[in-house]
Amino acid sequence: MHLVDTVLPTTLPPGEINLVYRWDQAAPTTYSPYHPLHVAGIIGANSNNARIRGISPNVKIAAHGWNQSSVASLVVAIDNAIYVAETLGVHGQLNMSLNTSNPASNAFAHNGLIGKRMRAASNRNFITESAGNFNAAACNYGFSYPGGTWRAYDGIMLVGAIQLNGSRMTGGTNPFPGSTVAVDGSNYGNCVEAWAPGHEITSLDPVGPSLTRISTGTSYSAPIVASIASRVGATTTRPIQREWYIRNSRVNTGYTDPTGLPIMKAQYVGTSLGTIPKILPIINGWSMTSFTNLTALWDGLYTSGANWNAGANWGSVSLDLGSIKTVRGVRLTMRSSSTDTSIDFAVLGDNSGLTTVSTVLGYHNEPYASDLAPVYIPLSGANVRYLRIDGNAYGSWLSYSEIEV
Repeated sequence: MHLVDTVLPTTLPPGEINLVYRWDQAAPTTYSPYHPLHVAGIIGANSNNARIRGISPNVKIAAHGWNQSSVASLVVAIDNAIYVAETLGVHGQLNMSLNTSNPASNAFAHNGLIGKRMRAASNRNFITESAGNFNAAACNYGFSYPGGTWRAYDGIMLVGAIQLNGSRMTGGTNPFPGSTVAVDGSNYGNCVEAWAPGHEITSLDPVGPSLTRISTGTSYSAPIVASIASRVGATTTRPIQREWYIRNSRVNTGYTDPTGLPIMKAQYVGTSLGTIPKILPIINGWSMTSFTNLTALWDGLYTSGANWNAGANWGSVSLDLGSIKTVRGVRLTMRSSSTDTSIDFAVLGDNSGLTTVSTVLGYHNEPYASDLAPVYIPLSGANVRYLRIDGNAYGSWLSYSEIEV
């Protein structure tokens, strides 16, 4: 579990948190120890002196503390999480219990500075982000796409907070020694893809005599969803598979948000890998444009250094799945020489042969392709053995690091 947050306290409650990696950009401030430890306790506290047990007790936590001084500092923290995940060579979760306070300039948006790094981080980690406590439209405060929309299976979910009865959290407090901070209601709307408890949540306190603290906010809803996802599969389970599990195990609480959308609560329903879709094996490939590094696209080990490049703005890759399979989507890890690139895709599939695929299954346009940012292309569930993916980039050469089917 990667935790991008303010800096954890230098001394943790004995035996509570399995902190296997930490990298801080600044020493803790008056505020910083409380928030990240509360989040870490929800995720992975053991049941010791504080009598607090996390959803995934003793889960390995890699903490990446930023200093709140600039957006650039947060980008560094996310990039550090990407580096550690690549170095370990495993898939996991990344929780970000933070968002913008300035909806007029949302750096967490799909094409914003932070949003692009989140998309890059989603290659290795299923990302949960808190929706914010401004009693407003979440699309303006957290990860979102142009026009205030969301996309299924991009590996990133914005999480809202509910109260005990399943209704939206409409306010509360965050107590600190000597002060109490008021919290407005949970953000809501189209961009909130999952909801979880966030009202009066008990977790760890670094200095209090009881070692516990009760706080309210979407900051504590997001790690609940991340922790549920962490209990599914293994270190080879991809972000898109974990998101599928969360999305398809949600339950309607019977309440709606201020826009009339149903509140869909995340829940844990089991650990079997049979509850998530399979990443289909690719046994061979072919390209009419370039064979260089072609096999790197399906080695299952995304790395930022092994790329297939069409050598031009247009390119084509054909894949052999070994036998007829039901294909519901394709996810491509992009490489790009341009900051924002529009790319048109066509996915074709049939059973004729690896070099003769010709039946169109779907089209997709990605208006803001970015380096290392995956693109998911939904398909209708065609039964095919061979796939062909054609891409046409505007303003950049066409290149991929990994293809997931």
